[in-house]
Amino acid sequence: MVLVAVQSVKFPGHFLSLDGTHDDGAPCSPDGIGHAGVQTYVGPWETFSLERNVDGSVSFASIAFPGVYLRIDASKDPAVVNGQLCKGALERFNIVKYHEQDKFQGTIAIESQKSPGKFLSLDDKGVGVGGDPGENEEVQLLVIEP
Repeated sequence: MVLVAVQSVKFPGHFLSLDGTHDDGAPCSPDGIGHAGVQTYVGPWETFSLERNVDGSVSFASIAFPGVYLRIDASKDPAVVNGQLCKGALERFNIVKYHEQDKFQGTIAIESQKSPGKFLSLDDKGVGVGGDPGENEEVQLLVIEP
């Protein structure tokens, strides 16, 4: 198991956070559960198990909320970034190398597999979904030692 934190490149020290709080009930809610945000530290809510799927995509499983996965629903306006109690199409992502002027510098963008061209976006205030990867979509995966 590889544990990671997702850090903004534009806003160093700002990390993706997932509150997977939920009522016990149906495992796959059409609206997902909890909410995603940004924190300036790495704790359990900011730590994910990076899971490789058989189709080549990856999923981000919450460490603080077992069985909860990061989810992007780009079909909504505005798009929703939150959690889900199952791993379906909205919980699968492509890791895209982020580069400017043909220089790869170890940063990536996290693209929704269900909605190609829609990327996780982080700034110093929160999370969202962006189009073509720009500054707010450029992130680093930091490996967390168990």
